[in-house]
Amino acid sequence: MTYQFQDYQLQQLGIARSLGIVEENDAFIGAELKKVTDKALHSFDTNDSWTYSFLNRTGAPLEYSFNTMSNDLRYTLEVGKPQLNPTSKLSLIEDLMDQLVFNWPKSEVESYMEQLQQGQSLEWGAWLGVRHGKGKTEFKKYAEIPSQGKVDYFLLKKYLPEFLRVEQGLATPVMLGNKLGSERCEIYFDLNHRSVTVSDLHQLLAYVGLEHRTEVLMELVKSFLFREESEDEEYLPEAQWGFSYSVLPGSKHAAFSLYAMTTGLYGGDGFVRQQFLTNSMTQGWDAKLYAELSTPISRWGLRAGYHNMISFVISEQDSGYHLSLSPPPSQP
Repeated sequence: MTYQFQDYQLQQLGIARSLGIVEENDAFIGAELKKVTDKALHSFDTNDSWTYSFLNRTGAPLEYSFNTMSNDLRYTLEVGKPQLNPTSKLSLIEDLMDQLVFNWPKSEVESYMEQLQQGQSLEWGAWLGVRHGKGKTEFKKYAEIPSQGKVDYFLLKKYLPEFLRVEQGLATPVMLGNKLGSERCEIYFDLNHRSVTVSDLHQLLAYVGLEHRTEVLMELVKSFLFREESEDEEYLPEAQWGFSYSVLPGSKHAAFSLYAMTTGLYGGDGFVRQQFLTNSMTQGWDAKLYAELSTPISRWGLRAGYHNMISFVISEQDSGYHLSLSPPPSQP
């Protein structure tokens, strides 16, 4: 990812603007959002503390994620100043959870996170995922997998037993995710090459019993216009692709995500926004909140910076997109 760290005042204005828009759309969710961000971002009070987050391209400590399969509000936060030692981030998130969640149980996956990072060199450490909806708030930890570390064999054996047979060198594990109090484990990988074929995806889906959903996944991917189309229908456009599995032990109730940076696939923020809104309208998805938050970049045909990642998500029953957005100010 290429970072374009912005002036902290622009980031503050963008975040403040987004809080106001969310509150206007839903008073309960707006109040929950403010409560969580007030506690998580309270240390972001000096110029330098708003400029170094690796959460997204702008360096902002907050990033929204819009999911076409649910109207819940989702976002990810940098907890504590980014220039703090990344090895302290998991403990900072735990301290925050002690303030926000009564008697929260620590899962086995959380223990794996701590073991993986112990004594290792880290780039960003950990982030906090939040989801508001249906009168409740849920939290999720994201933990960096060290570049010199390896995913624990027993973790893979428990959650992705078939994936253990994957060809060495195909992909690099980069992150673990776990919703507080849940046995579900999310494992994220970056592919080690920029070329992805339909056959590759079919095999990756087969590891969790979803190979029969390959065509549905490809229909999702191809519903967006790429900056450069592949001449061979077997190949996706070249990009820095990654994928993730979200599974219960034994690969049960699996969801698979194929993700990439939006700039590499589609170009400017305005073009990404137009495609997302058009597809949302066609499929009957509610994109009102996204449309309001992203209005300032609607004319950014070639400029890019506020969108980060697009994910194409598939499970046994559902399919859809995740699109991430760093909140822009009124005049970015």
